[in-house]
Amino acid sequence: MLFELAPGGELMAVLDGTHGLAEHDARFYAACVASALVYLHGLSIAYRDLKPENLLIDEQGHIRLIDMGLAARVTKKSPKRRSRVGTDCYMAPEVRWAKDRREQYGFSCDWYTVGVLTYEFSAGTVPFSHPEYDCPVYRHHEFADSQCEALVKALLDQDHKTRLGCGARGVSELLDHPYWRGIEWELVPLKKFDSPCKGLKGPRKQKREGEKKAEQIAADINEAGAEGGGEEHAVGNWDFVSPNAVIEEYMENIYLCVSSI
Repeated sequence: MLFELAPGGELMAVLDGTHGLAEHDARFYAACVASALVYLHGLSIAYRDLKPENLLIDEQGHIRLIDMGLAARVTKKSPKRRSRVGTDCYMAPEVRWAKDRREQYGFSCDWYTVGVLTYEFSAGTVPFSHPEYDCPVYRHHEFADSQCEALVKALLDQDHKTRLGCGARGVSELLDHPYWRGIEWELVPLKKFDSPCKGLKGPRKQKREGEKKAEQIAADINEAGAEGGGEEHAVGNWDFVSPNAVIEEYMENIYLCVSSI
């Protein structure tokens, strides 16, 4: 398999060990992520696994979104999803409780994770220490930009019906938020402006101890909770998705989340 080279490595490596990015840098990457999701949603695809490990930095320092293994095609016949998928500390509440509450979800889950990421870009950690709680406790952080804090809290709304980007105006209400002041959205995917990580050479990611055991646990969980059909996860034009790769990525990043708490 041949892929485009992304010499900057994972965005996780840029965040690792920091107390957050500079205000300008955080806004740059948050805008890139939002633009990528707008594009996917325009293709009727819910991504469902947004996290720093799935964001690579190309030669110009711009974001490349990878790993479509949990992406789902949204159609008129099947506009909602019910599977509990993704990485725990980035998972939207409507995804986490979909089966328990017998409620389905759509694109809203991706906007929630944009909120988690934007918080992490600024604070260097995730916003909830125990996201598995029904009412998770928000970690207070002194944002350098009050509009960034307002955006984050609006995206982290536990009720997807009132979450920013999920209302009557759809994604327009998110893109029009004052936090994005000065950003020309049509230029973002064209990479018409310099990145703070231009020329970055990312370190090779180290394998973590106990990963094989984690993989086995994940495989057991996956087998026990598997739903019939399997067509929900399929996006027809992806060439190949390895089930083992999905399991490894999922469990490895649970460990990353736990280690950051």
